[in-house]
Amino acid sequence: MRITTAVLLALASISATSIPVAANATAACRTVSAKVAMTSSGPADQRVAGTLCLPCGHAATVQLLIPGGFYGRAYWRMRGDQRRPSYVETMTAAGYATLAIDRLGTGASSYPPSVRFGQDTHQIVIRQLIRQLREGRLGGGRFSKVVLVGHSLGSTIARIVAAAHPAEVDGVILTGESSVPNEATKTTDVFPPGDSYTPPSINKHIQDPVLIVNGDQDKLLAGARSSSAALHAQETPFYSPRAQLETVVVSGTGHVLNGHRTAPHWFAQAREWADRRVGGAAR
Repeated sequence: MRITTAVLLALASISATSIPVAANATAACRTVSAKVAMTSSGPADQRVAGTLCLPCGHAATVQLLIPGGFYGRAYWRMRGDQRRPSYVETMTAAGYATLAIDRLGTGASSYPPSVRFGQDTHQIVIRQLIRQLREGRLGGGRFSKVVLVGHSLGSTIARIVAAAHPAEVDGVILTGESSVPNEATKTTDVFPPGDSYTPPSINKHIQDPVLIVNGDQDKLLAGARSSSAALHAQETPFYSPRAQLETVVVSGTGHVLNGHRTAPHWFAQAREWADRRVGGAAR
């Protein structure tokens, strides 16, 4: 569905240059443009714009950062606390490469006609990006491990890919999403046909480590928000033991986690989780 409201379109078109990034001596960032197809057998006639950041040394692991509705790749460089590093800066300082993208229909990526979007278009695009990262086609060499990191809609896309193609993913970080969404607050974006939220029944198929991070004031989510333990108890039945599920509830925080002053709290926990569950950081 194409959005015509000027304000919403402006939000969806946030570019990587909208939020300045402070100099980070440990990382080198550059804009990339990946050719992608919208279907599994269609032509690669679209482009996904992204920012690839590499730490000092060669990282075996790259984090593919998928923004939520009405946000582009700049979401991952937000600083709720201007004195502290962004998510990208936190991860590159820890030795991980990151690729933050604008989804098709947003930011600097291609804007194909809405009728070309299928139910699985976003997932198909993410799988192509994973393959290109592993094959070294986007710069920075070949990455042997790929972690999907999503926010809101981006989290839904990430877990669908991880559930349907577990061999292609090495870890998943889901933020701003859980098994109990508040359907009354749904909105629109360049979403696939039908409901953009995929039920948690698919999560049993995820065979890689999973970290879920939510804010306790997130009005888009219902269910457990009182503590990390409560969220873990709610989500555990939907995952297999192989997911080694871990959960974090950030106090005083709403849906847009990266925009809060509390953001460095969950950044640090995600960094520690990546070290334990995935590895592959440059040292």
